[in-house]
Amino acid sequence: MDFVLPLVFDTTAAPPAAPAELLGSKAANLLALRQLDFTIPPFYVVTSEAFRQAADQTELDRLMTTWVERVSGTEQEASEAAADIRRWLQRLELPRSLRNAIRSAHQQTIPEGSFLAVRSSVVGEDSPLHSFAGLHDTLLGLRQTEEVFDAVK
Repeated sequence: MDFVLPLVFDTTAAPPAAPAELLGSKAANLLALRQLDFTIPPFYVVTSEAFRQAADQTELDRLMTTWVERVSGTEQEASEAAADIRRWLQRLELPRSLRNAIRSAHQQTIPEGSFLAVRSSVVGEDSPLHSFAGLHDTLLGLRQTEEVFDAVK
């Protein structure tokens, strides 16, 4: 039987060690703290596998290559390409499988009426070789799964 990588990781039923390559180091570290009996608010993680599958179902790889080739090294060009990528991602329709996985995890994990924080990140963002501090968005005060769908883009 093959192991299927989840699109959304339910942290309430998490194994003792969750792979950082799937969750990102921040989520993996939060799970490790929970295992040590630290109080961690309920959360779920949209995995790197979800991003990979969404990219496979769209033209994202081709478009990213085109945008990267357009940048000749100036900060202005890089900023314009990044803005183009962001606009394209915001228009992207999330795959039904991901919307269903988010909806299910949300219903199972988050108490009704809770305010949410959706934090974007990248696997390996805080490694000895790379630091992306301050480059990713955190959206606060979300309440509905529809808002989460928009935020994960």
